[in-house]
Amino acid sequence: MKLIDIKIDGFGKLNDRYIGFDEGINLVTGHNEAGKSTLHACIRAMFYGMERAKGVAALTDEFSRFKPWKGNKYGAVMRIENEGQIYAIIRDFYKDPVGCTVYNETSQEAVPFAEGFLRDALCGMTEIAYDNTISIGQLRSSAEDAVAAELKKYIINMGTTGNRSLNCEEAKKYLADQKRSLAEDIVPSAARTMAANAGEIKNIEKEIDAPEYISRINELEDEKKAAEQILREKTAEANALCEGIRTDREKLKETGSETSGKAVNDEKNFQTVLNEYREEASSNAVARNRVIYIVFLGFALLCACGAIYCYVTKAFADYIIFCAAGCITGLIPGIIFLVLCISAKNRLEKKKQALSGLLKKHIGSGEIADSAIRKVKTKLEQTKELAFDVEKREKQLEDLNRENEIMTDRNNELDSNIIIQKQTQSELMEKLNRLNTLRRENEELAAAIERNDKINDDIEAIDIAAGTIDELAARLKDSLGVFLNKEASGYINRITGGAYDSISIDDSMEVFINTSEKTVPLEQLSSGTSDQVYMALRLAGARLVQQDGDRLPLILDDSFVNYDGERLASTLKWIADEYKGQIIIFSCHNREKKIMENEEIRFRNIEL
Repeated sequence: MKLIDIKIDGFGKLNDRYIGFDEGINLVTGHNEAGKSTLHACIRAMFYGMERAKGVAALTDEFSRFKPWKGNKYGAVMRIENEGQIYAIIRDFYKDPVGCTVYNETSQEAVPFAEGFLRDALCGMTEIAYDNTISIGQLRSSAEDAVAAELKKYIINMGTTGNRSLNCEEAKKYLADQKRSLAEDIVPSAARTMAANAGEIKNIEKEIDAPEYISRINELEDEKKAAEQILREKTAEANALCEGIRTDREKLKETGSETSGKAVNDEKNFQTVLNEYREEASSNAVARNRVIYIVFLGFALLCACGAIYCYVTKAFADYIIFCAAGCITGLIPGIIFLVLCISAKNRLEKKKQALSGLLKKHIGSGEIADSAIRKVKTKLEQTKELAFDVEKREKQLEDLNRENEIMTDRNNELDSNIIIQKQTQSELMEKLNRLNTLRRENEELAAAIERNDKINDDIEAIDIAAGTIDELAARLKDSLGVFLNKEASGYINRITGGAYDSISIDDSMEVFINTSEKTVPLEQLSSGTSDQVYMALRLAGARLVQQDGDRLPLILDDSFVNYDGERLASTLKWIADEYKGQIIIFSCHNREKKIMENEEIRFRNIEL
């Protein structure tokens, strides 16, 4: 597999960039912070995606670290050639940090299982294996635990099955899970449990035959529906009655006679005032007083004539008597008569005003007339009848309200009974469910007793298989060191120009360098030599992972920092001759470029 090109829409500081690659060596150069490591990370992310961290760690994870510095696109399109076909890997990290789309440009169709395709194209390598084999950064003087673990995993799997996706430890774990699962299925107390279940079944069957478990829900709900209908009708009747009472009460309030007693009193009062007025108006008191006054006036005139006669006849004594008698019989009765007349007139006026006030109150006009009096009498009679009718309807409303209260209480009682019935039926269903569960359990227990023997046979077979795997894995573990020793020794001999003969790797993955004179632990070597050793180990691991298939692109990111010029030239020549796949070298120096030009090593220079 090889990289053809990559079009970066946005990734870290790289934005809207196109970079093409050749088949052989590609030297990517640029000053520090030019984006070389960003491009390296982008290539890895296009292969494996970027898992998001959780919580606070998400603020500093790879996804956050390489968010575009500008623009709103976070992704790229990388084209690769694999087994003669050209594919485009398309990722949008904002949309899905892990998922991707793969398009086969050769056949002009989408690849249905993108992740599976990439796993196969990368020879089944995990991201850890990728970072510790064909993707080589500035090497360190001690190996990561992940390197040894990945190499052991691959060598054991391929030694047993030839398939990188299988794992002896996973197989043992699977067998252990199966054994544990089978052991959990064994029911040693099946007979005892079945007997206990049978007793409980008998008790439940006896309980559910009790009368209280007979359902009356439908009967109660029908009764409740009928009661609710009656209550609705009576409530509607009460509301209509209440509305009529309210309207008529407003009318009574306008007349001032809000009760039947007040209406009767108003009617009696009007009749009394009318009678008093008519009696006063029809009395002859003034006329009778006028006759008496005339009688007394005539007597006074006689006295006056006698007084004149006495005066003429000079009978002065009689004159005085006649004058006194005239004054007494004329003046005093006249005054009394005048007073009586004025009093009678005042009484009549008061009666008239009282009657006129009542007329005005009831019909709006104080004019005393027979038609007005009849109109008031009719109105008072109607008011009295309305007041009696309102009070009668109020009594009916009270009766209706009492009936509604009784019906509401009955409805509440029915609700309570229905709830109790539902609870009882729920208890019944629980008992029935328990009964069914117990019966099913007994069926399963009966079958379990038959299965126990078979399960024990299966467990014995699993133990034999696990022992066989352990024995095989122990033998293959020894072959891991042999494989790496052989592959890495050939690499180190050629990389160092014969300065070191071979590499020895013990069971704990400790590394030793062999010369013609002695064996030297890796810790005693210079940093440059240590880097060469780990270069050899990683290339051996890559060889192990890729087997005999197409070589994956070898990526070297500032991997030669600790190399002197001679070592660098030797290593570059060896890589160019020995590694048959595509090579991408990232460097912030011009040493690699000058050496490859001097050594006439063909390469493509890519400047960032």
